[in-house]
Amino acid sequence: SRITILYVGLLYKTKGVDVLIKAINESYKKHKNIRLRIIGDGPEYESLKALCNELDLGDITDFKKNVDYGSIVSAYDKADIFVHPGRWNEPFGRTILEAMARKVPVLVSNIGAPPQIVNDKELIFESEDYIELSNKINMLVEDNKLREFYSKKLYKKVLSYAPEKLLPKVLNVYKLVIRNN
Repeated sequence: SRITILYVGLLYKTKGVDVLIKAINESYKKHKNIRLRIIGDGPEYESLKALCNELDLGDITDFKKNVDYGSIVSAYDKADIFVHPGRWNEPFGRTILEAMARKVPVLVSNIGAPPQIVNDKELIFESEDYIELSNKINMLVEDNKLREFYSKKLYKKVLSYAPEKLLPKVLNVYKLVIRNN
């Protein structure tokens, strides 16, 4: 069956989507059932499409920009794997949490906060290393039970970000700061 790998976010060089495309190129040599869906817009939009065409991935890649939030939720629900290939020290990763909340296994680069969110070395790859990312994609493509395991594990983890659990922690930090000033 078809396996959809999803990226959602801005299309800037710092987001590393070109690394994802190169990884898909490697994985596609082994797995002809994979598809890549990229949802987002930005200055790299045309160059990323050109890279897909150059690597002969145009038929398996779907680009969408200016998508309403309901359609993005649907895209998460149809995805089998979510990839966050960032190459900058991103302080958070809202799309990572969104994917986890929709029970999609997530692969992230080792830069910034995303590895702390996922917190599993099997789901983290060296930024810029498209071969390692391809190997991680292959691992998940080849094992439905492993995808299901990580879907459930990450879903449980994302529940710790629920406002009723997170807000008291944030308020305690503010209380400590006020008390110490």
